[in-house]
Amino acid sequence: MGKVPPFIEIKMSLFFKKNSANSSKSASEKGADERRILILDDDMMGCELMQFNLEHDGYVVDVFNSCDEAIDHDLTIYCLYIINVASETANGMYLAQYLKQRAVTSRIPLIFCSSVECEESIINGLDFGADDYLLKPFSMREMTARVNALLRRKRMSSPSKPVVITHHGLRLDTDTKTASLNGDTIPLEADEYDLLEFLMHNRNNIYDADVIFDNVWPDEEVVDDMVIEKYIRSLQKKIGHNSMYLVNRMGFGYGYVE
Repeated sequence: MGKVPPFIEIKMSLFFKKNSANSSKSASEKGADERRILILDDDMMGCELMQFNLEHDGYVVDVFNSCDEAIDHDLTIYCLYIINVASETANGMYLAQYLKQRAVTSRIPLIFCSSVECEESIINGLDFGADDYLLKPFSMREMTARVNALLRRKRMSSPSKPVVITHHGLRLDTDTKTASLNGDTIPLEADEYDLLEFLMHNRNNIYDADVIFDNVWPDEEVVDDMVIEKYIRSLQKKIGHNSMYLVNRMGFGYGYVE
């Protein structure tokens, strides 16, 4: 997967900084958003067909023909994304990659569509994080049925963060926002706790500063590696032998890695 083009990355970062403060409420507080779908595809005729059939089934559908066009809008309000990942014009894979990296959009279901009839492409798409894959040409009845089934499964499941996160004696209680090591309370600042919870909950992954700020401190407008490094050093002094798992990999990012 190629790197996100700079002009798209800048616009995406600005969008998420602007909207993350109230994005956690936007999708749940507006009833219409529970049936609002985003389609990203440069096939205008195909988009019209999908939009017509989904709207006939009671959905509200927003159609965009390019990634650059889509990111000018609030991407947190949708219950589902349908993205063409094979079109270089639409830049669908770049948008999908960005959505999956952001906490406010990472849990929203995602359907990939493509005209590339290759088993490897389908497997790669599902491994990437797509919830379903539509191979073009597909019937509108099949598409609507898959959308309905996916959203039905989403409503029936309620994935949530565990109340307690533990590792080698280090224990985080996500309800009380407290930490302990071998039963002894660890005095953590709020920002230290939030960073440690994010990294432990997503252990064995490395995240750069942009992703961490978007997920841990979404209200902050300035991304500063120095802030993260300060908290990492402070946490390493407080969590005893578990400090070896809290890593700063220069040039890549930060993580809690076993």
